[in-house]
Amino acid sequence: MLVLVGLMGAGKSSIGNKLSDFLNVGFLDADSEIEKAAGMTIVEIFEKFGEKYFRAGEKKVISRLMLQKPQVLSTGGGAFISKDLRELIKIHGFSIWLKADFETLWPRVSGKKNRPLLNQIEPEKALKSLIKERNPIYSKADITIESKPKVCHSKMVEKIVSELKKNQMFV
Repeated sequence: MLVLVGLMGAGKSSIGNKLSDFLNVGFLDADSEIEKAAGMTIVEIFEKFGEKYFRAGEKKVISRLMLQKPQVLSTGGGAFISKDLRELIKIHGFSIWLKADFETLWPRVSGKKNRPLLNQIEPEKALKSLIKERNPIYSKADITIESKPKVCHSKMVEKIVSELKKNQMFV
């Protein structure tokens, strides 16, 4: 299982979809799977039950997905922060951090209502804080790929495949 990790707006879902097409394997989006399992959107889960409840459900869903046939899995921005999920991914998968800086992420996520962690008075400050808190944890991924603006998806997929070959994955 190839597992894409990184902050919201890094391109995990869009790149994951293209990567799965290139590798001719299935694609799963953890956030979509969580919404299906809960019967409500992530924003609704956060509003109704809070982040702690969401993280517990996220852990259950990703744990189930990790045991499926090899494919590409896009995770939510907070999934890899869980030590338990990092260990599960390490055992059953190969993690790819799509690393993006604030200047790349902000235009992609600003003003969107489907980002519960940014639905606050100072969303820019919240995003900068998430970058500072989470990047050291994301850096534990098996490989890191820079996600930059104006780099087309096919180039990103080429970079990922090149790194996978270096790591003797999908050779």
